[in-house]
Amino acid sequence: PCPGCACGGDAMLIPLLVALAWAQDPSWVVASSPRNGRVVAFKMPGPSEPHTLVETGLDRPEGLAADLGRMILYVADPGARVVLGFPLTLVNDKLMADEPETVVDNVDCHWVAVDSVGNLFYSDELTNRIVKLPVPEGGLRGSDSKPVTLYTADDTNKVSAPAGIAVDNFMVLWTNKQLGTQAGSVAAGYSTPPSSDKGAAVRAVSTVTDRAYGICLAQDNAIFTGSEKYVFGVRKTGGVVALISDTLQKPRGCAWDGEGTVYVADKGSGKIFAFPGSVQTITKQRMVKVAELEDVYGLAVVVSSSWRHFTATVAALVVSGWFL
Repeated sequence: PCPGCACGGDAMLIPLLVALAWAQDPSWVVASSPRNGRVVAFKMPGPSEPHTLVETGLDRPEGLAADLGRMILYVADPGARVVLGFPLTLVNDKLMADEPETVVDNVDCHWVAVDSVGNLFYSDELTNRIVKLPVPEGGLRGSDSKPVTLYTADDTNKVSAPAGIAVDNFMVLWTNKQLGTQAGSVAAGYSTPPSSDKGAAVRAVSTVTDRAYGICLAQDNAIFTGSEKYVFGVRKTGGVVALISDTLQKPRGCAWDGEGTVYVADKGSGKIFAFPGSVQTITKQRMVKVAELEDVYGLAVVVSSSWRHFTATVAALVVSGWFL
């Protein structure tokens, strides 16, 4: 046999290994139900039945965010005035949440977001603040991790009862629940603002509706929900706002899976819908139901980082000819 040539039974390994390497990462849509005080997970692709991640110790869980690098689920619970962090584990192909730590307390926080480094961002609707909690060196949040207020209503009129929040490595975007057509249905500022004249660093990305709720980023697109039945999309740098859907009942949170799908929670119907979100041109989309949950509100997508590492390793070994 020649080096690098497939022989005998070894050749049969190649299709299997390639299929494994290119398989879609196992993922879960995690959803909150404020009325029932619980957080559940749905294995994707759906439709699928939920399994409970958290069912005790929560008052009114709303916004969710997943730190995939450290496998932590953050839950905003405005009923208890806290943000909790739950370490996530994968047991027998089932997503599990361990005992939480209180990350932020005494705060009117309904929505949270995490950047790729692990910094936590949240909006405080009552005090009109956009806040960053820097990633600690160890654990969930160490004593050296102190909240840093990025923007307030005193800095700019574009902070007006802030709600949903989303972030990339440079910008933080948030929705406003009051005066959105003036302050901005969606506003954006630098995730590290200038030391002076912060207001000059903030701009309105959209003024399409007075009251907006959830927001998520899908590559260059910002997807956000209106108060009644609308889902909108706009480039995160601004531009023409597109109507994605007007068929939902009370859309709230949304989350992108990191590939092509955006999920939207429809509180009114108790359903989670999916549609293509990372498109070049944002247009009206058909909503596809993937799950049901009474009073669904916040969403996050969790992808198994260990499986992602495994498939990448297998792909590299196949390409190098190690298995041949």
